[in-house]
Amino acid sequence: MKLTASEFTKWSNKAITLLGMSGIGKTTLANKLPKSKWFHYSGDYRIGTKYLEEPILDNIKERAMEVSFLKDLLKLIDTDAMEALIENTMIVYIEDNQEARKTLIERAKVHPKPLYYNKDFLMSNLEIYEDEMKESPESMDPNEFVRWIFPKLLEYRKIKYESIANQHGYTIQASKTVNVNSESDFLGLILNSIKSQ
Repeated sequence: MKLTASEFTKWSNKAITLLGMSGIGKTTLANKLPKSKWFHYSGDYRIGTKYLEEPILDNIKERAMEVSFLKDLLKLIDTDAMEALIENTMIVYIEDNQEARKTLIERAKVHPKPLYYNKDFLMSNLEIYEDEMKESPESMDPNEFVRWIFPKLLEYRKIKYESIANQHGYTIQASKTVNVNSESDFLGLILNSIKSQ
């Protein structure tokens, strides 16, 4: 949903979808908003706890793909779920910078976690990994694979997130979100993004 600065300011029941890589600060930012006025819905958390009824595990993709809405949510682009978000919420992409990217990569190296991969992206990179590391899928260490693929996943998703934000929303810089300490700061950051487009 695209709005003018004036429309955004007057919008009484704001619904905002924060888009960005795992670890970029979406939940941290959402937690700075007053819970009495904002409802925080974490897609990752809901998939892991409500639909899988267990903590997020390595097989999350396979299990989540059994639920049609989650299948759409995980695929993201050109889906009913994405269309619903575009029509009913303001899409705000939290864009990384070199420093944030470095932090995300280091975090993935130290604490690799299961992530969703587009099938084509995964298969092509799996082949490259097998060739480079002389590993087979049966012998590979999943954590090592996550450490290896994560920088490539960042770049792959960045292109998709930028496309969504350019067409349907707005972009804010991750470096600016660290200065958000209140609802007013948060809304001001988004308002500045709207005005700059």
